[in-house]
Amino acid sequence: MGHKRHHWWTPVVWLVVILGCDETAPEGEPNPVSPIDTAEVSPTPDTADSGGETGDTALDCTDDDGDGVCVEDGDCDDSEASVYPGMEEVCDGLDNDCNGDVDDGLLDVGAYVEDSNADGAPETLGTFYYSEHRELLEQHFDRDVDGVLDESTWFAYNENSALIQERRDTNGDGSIDYQSDMTRDEDGRVLTEERDTDGDGQSEYSTSYTYDEDGNQLQEYVTTHGSTVTHFIVNNTFDERGNLLTQITDNEGDGVSDSAYAWAYDSHDQVVRYEQDHDADGTPETIYTYTNHYDDRGLPITIDVEYTGDGATDYTLIQDFDERENQTLLAMDIDLDGQNDVAYHYGFDERDRLLVSAYDQNCDGIMDWEYRYTYDQWDHVATQWYDSDGNGLYNQLSHYTWDAYGRLLLFENDHTGDGVADYTTELNLTCE
Repeated sequence: MGHKRHHWWTPVVWLVVILGCDETAPEGEPNPVSPIDTAEVSPTPDTADSGGETGDTALDCTDDDGDGVCVEDGDCDDSEASVYPGMEEVCDGLDNDCNGDVDDGLLDVGAYVEDSNADGAPETLGTFYYSEHRELLEQHFDRDVDGVLDESTWFAYNENSALIQERRDTNGDGSIDYQSDMTRDEDGRVLTEERDTDGDGQSEYSTSYTYDEDGNQLQEYVTTHGSTVTHFIVNNTFDERGNLLTQITDNEGDGVSDSAYAWAYDSHDQVVRYEQDHDADGTPETIYTYTNHYDDRGLPITIDVEYTGDGATDYTLIQDFDERENQTLLAMDIDLDGQNDVAYHYGFDERDRLLVSAYDQNCDGIMDWEYRYTYDQWDHVATQWYDSDGNGLYNQLSHYTWDAYGRLLLFENDHTGDGVADYTTELNLTCE
C-alpha cells in the first residue's frame, strides 16, 4: 500500500484475538525459550576466501595451477587449471571463464527424488529442465514410480526472465489441461492474463490490470467466460505517497458498486482512519480510528484503536523496534489496564534476517509457540526450528540446501521431533 514502513498488524486480526496476558514473566520464573536471546540461532556464516598468496615468489606472479594465467591477471581459482578468464565454460560445477557464474550458458537437468516417509524408497521421481539463465523450463513427475509420467508443466519467459506462460498436463495423457498466458510491462508487472482451465483451447478467465506512473495497481478487471459472461472489477485510488486511499469493488460488472473501503493517513504514512462499507450504500458499517504515538525516530510505538463509535479507545497496540527499525514486538492491551495481554516477539540478525518469531498467548514470558531460523551464504533459509507447545524443545526441524540460484537441492523434515528425517526431497543437477 505504499507505506514507508510496513508493520505487522491489522485491525481485523486483533479484533478476533481476545486473549489475556501480561508481557512479563512471573517473578522468579525464567523464560526458557525467550525470543530475545538469539545466540542459539546465529546465522550460518558467509563463506569467504581466506586470502593470502602462494606460489613461486621468485616471480612477480602467482600461478599455482600452471594454467598460464596468474592470480594477478584475473585467475579466480588458482587451484584449478581449467579455470581462468577466457576459458570455455564446461559442465563441471566450476566457473571456468571467471565471469562469476558456474556452468553458465549450459542447460541444467535436475533429477528429483521425493521420499515421503524417509524409508529410502522414493514415492515420486521427477525431471526438471532449466535454461542457460537457470529458469525452470519443464518439470515432469512420476508420482507412483512406475516409469510413466503422471503430470508435466512447461514454462516460458520473456527477455527479462519474467514468467509469461504456464502449461500443464495434469494426468499424463500428453494433452494440455491448463494454460495461462500473460503479458507484462517493462517493469515486469502483469498487464493481462488469459487462463484456460479445462484444456479446450478457450479462455475461461481474462484479467487485465492497470497501474499509475508509480506502479500502484489502479484496476483489476476479471472477465469470466461461460454460459453468462460476468465481470469482477476492483478500482483503487492512491495518494501522492503511494498510500491506498479507496478500494471499490463491482462484483457483477454492472456498474454498481458492491463494497467500498477507504483509508486516511498521517504525515508518517500510518493509517489514522479505516472505513468499511460492505454494501457500498454510502454508510460504513465500521469505522476504525487510530491514534498513533511515535518515538524520536518517528516509529509508532503505541496505537490507540477505536471502532465502536463512542470515541473511547477500545484497545491499544504496543510496538517496539531494534536499532535498524525492524519490528521486534507487537502486543495488545485489550482491557486497557496498561499491561500487555497477548504478544508476538521477533528477533533479527545484523543483516535484518528474521531469526526468531514467537507468540506469548498469556504474556507469562514463556512462548506458546516459536520459530527459529538460520541462513546460508545466499540468505536462503538453511534451518527452520519449530516449538509448537512452548516447552523449549522442537516439534519440527527442517533443513534446506540451496544452490546460488535459489534452487532447493535437498530438503529434510523431521516432523515428529525425534531427530530423524521423516520426509525428504533431493534435486541432483547436471548440465549439458
